[in-house]
Amino acid sequence: MKRRSALGFLSALCCSLTLPHSRALAQSDPSTSIPSNLSDDDRFVLRHVNNGEGNTPYSKLSSEGDFGAPEKSIIFSPQSDLHMNVWHPVKKGSARLIVFSHAEFLSPSSYTDLFKHWASHGFVVVAPLHNDEEILSVISSNSRRPQFHWPDYLTGELVKGDDGVDIPLKYWLERPSALKRVIDVIPLLQQVTGLDIIVDRPLIAGHSLGAFAAQIILGATAQSGPASSDHLSLADPRYYGGLILTPQGHGVMGLTISSWDKLGSPLMVVTGPGDDSLFNMGNTPDDRTDAFALSPKNFKHLAWMRKTTMSSCTGEHSASTVGFEHQFQEICAATTGFMLAYGGYDEDILNVIAGTDFEKETDGRLQMMYR
Repeated sequence: MKRRSALGFLSALCCSLTLPHSRALAQSDPSTSIPSNLSDDDRFVLRHVNNGEGNTPYSKLSSEGDFGAPEKSIIFSPQSDLHMNVWHPVKKGSARLIVFSHAEFLSPSSYTDLFKHWASHGFVVVAPLHNDEEILSVISSNSRRPQFHWPDYLTGELVKGDDGVDIPLKYWLERPSALKRVIDVIPLLQQVTGLDIIVDRPLIAGHSLGAFAAQIILGATAQSGPASSDHLSLADPRYYGGLILTPQGHGVMGLTISSWDKLGSPLMVVTGPGDDSLFNMGNTPDDRTDAFALSPKNFKHLAWMRKTTMSSCTGEHSASTVGFEHQFQEICAATTGFMLAYGGYDEDILNVIAGTDFEKETDGRLQMMYR
């Protein structure tokens, strides 16, 4: 049964955008308590913030930050099967940690512009290189079949009556396992590079297949086999919160309606129409809001874009057209706002990303929701 009818969701049209279910809108509750160490006031007071013409929160967050970034990343390989690109601010001593999981067919270097942007706003970005060969070869060949659909669980048959596909669970475990190991080697990274990395409240981020791994790390589960007890569950409480770019919703890759029941961490979902990449096949743009709409309430954010593509997150084509430039700016503003709000406990920015500032600044191209 479609979740739309099962949960009575309705579609809404606003500002020329096809928005996610009205339930997501109804759950954007500005009165929800914020963490006690953010403010003595236990309720949001949403306000439009403008520090002068041309100096709005959106313009500041979508532009390069005050701390700069190096032209090239540091390559760090602490183990034979763990290779990472590291970006850092150049005008800031200590910096908070972001760990990023790249999309299928891409690599950490694909996101250079995004990582430099985050670094310039005061973060160290560590992005491991994932080896997805076993998963990609099987799914790519099967996805070309006209009757392609995802199985009910990660190691199940792709097409009913088929001989099935051979993707042992260990290959699905590789990405989240690597993201766990990154935290383990941060002390060595600091020793080798001299970087002063603040390791409390690290944030996890991921794009497409990387978003799947990030969700699992944050506490989401996926059905890994036919038995009800077969679950892929690799939550790492060391990660304080997370950011997922064009993630998967229920109905693909073993994800079900209940997959996000225990995902209580601060979370931002960035999605919208488009980015119909390999690991989003079978999901509508609305389905990709599931992590926002179906996880426990409090500290959940949705950045809903008018249009997304696979390269929106990389900035690869941002200089080619105004549309691509806008998409990359919107992603920079939303994601940097989330990281500063939760990584740095910045209450002013927390109010901004839970309010309507970005919608006003982008003429409705980017809408922020909170629950």
